Amino acid sequence: VSVALGAVAELLEWMHEANPGFAGITPLHIAIASGCAVVLTFPPTLKKAWLALRGRTITISLLVSIAVVGAIAIGQYPEAAMAVSLFALSEAIEAASLRRAGNAIKSLLSSTPQTCEVIQSDTSVITVATNLVATGDRIRIRPGGIIPLDGTVIAGISEVDASALTGEPIPVTV
Repeated sequence: VSVALGAVAELLEWMHEANPGFAGITPLHIAIASGCAVVLTFPPTLKKAWLALRGRTITISLLVSIAVVGAIAIGQYPEAAMAVSLFALSEAIEAASLRRAGNAIKSLLSSTPQTCEVIQSDTSVITVATNLVATGDRIRIRPGGIIPLDGTVIAGISEVDASALTGEPIPVTV
């Protein structure tokens, strides 16, 4: 909504500059559209900028806040609206991509086996929690099974699911 209001403010500004009496557009209309966009998206950015200022660090929120306040100070309301709206949009896109990446990692981790078969020195096999397998232990992977840990193939050839290690869902011949 804020981006749309900022775009409308910019469009009204351009129309007003091209033809000051066109369709009854006044600077007040431009200021209202710009002001609504700024009011919708500026408070969170301003809060982050304040925290950065208190922490004596320079962040993108601080820089955007300076740009918005500066644009308002020189009467460039549509530019202030677009700056803060596009910044808010970019933050929303970034948050969505981080959520997707987090979900992908959770999905990958949930596909990792919690147990595996460890071959003992007497060739017997016991089931052990994956996080308890020590470096140097030998594990058995059945055909089509999921590889739970990184390692080296000692004997045999088969197709296995290495997605827990590689992220690729295609069976791998090892």
